[in-house]
Amino acid sequence: MRTHFIQHVHFEHPGLLLEWATANGDTITFTKVFENGEYPLPADYDRLIIMGGPMGANDEAIHPWLNAEKHCISAALSTGKQVIGICLGAQLLANVLGADVYPNNKKEIGWWPVKVVRSPDNGLPADWPDTLIPFHWHGDTFDLPADTELLFTTEACRNQGFRYRKNVIGLQFHMEATPDLVQSMTENGADELVDAEFVQSMDELFTSKHFESNRKLLYSLLQTFQH
Repeated sequence: MRTHFIQHVHFEHPGLLLEWATANGDTITFTKVFENGEYPLPADYDRLIIMGGPMGANDEAIHPWLNAEKHCISAALSTGKQVIGICLGAQLLANVLGADVYPNNKKEIGWWPVKVVRSPDNGLPADWPDTLIPFHWHGDTFDLPADTELLFTTEACRNQGFRYRKNVIGLQFHMEATPDLVQSMTENGADELVDAEFVQSMDELFTSKHFESNRKLLYSLLQTFQH
């Protein structure tokens, strides 16, 4: 399997997603937007993984490369490639699929419970718990695109993840988080750690016991998604 990552900023690396793809024996390639603007053609990969970033999905005026990236995502969708979007990546997927992306009324930063929306055909592993506790860092949200199925929801943000057809998943949260990734995100976004209902303190971000459980759940999801 050839997996191509789109990484928008140096401090939001693929974490457990890269670990899994490497262990899976995938051929790994990158578009690192902060270093180059070369996006792949669908013939160049089998799976496209779009990472997060502090920019917004509608910020083409500030970040003109978003136009090329949306074209890349559209090409992946139209050719039936596997696509996974994380945080900004999920928002870009939703936008390319015709849905609006806009500020949520509350930011969500830290380890917050996510409710699994059960459905017989949504492709989620059957042995998953009803509630997950992944890492979040987002202020925007999206409407659910047409012809997609809602997978996850939280108290602060209704649309936390969706599936499109059998080959596309968008996740608003960061199941790929490692201690190193959380450290990197915190160093570059410390100004967002303000006193708010769904924003945890610096200490709470690093005392989490959920890293390992998220690793197992993410690996299970990716394995199921692969077949």
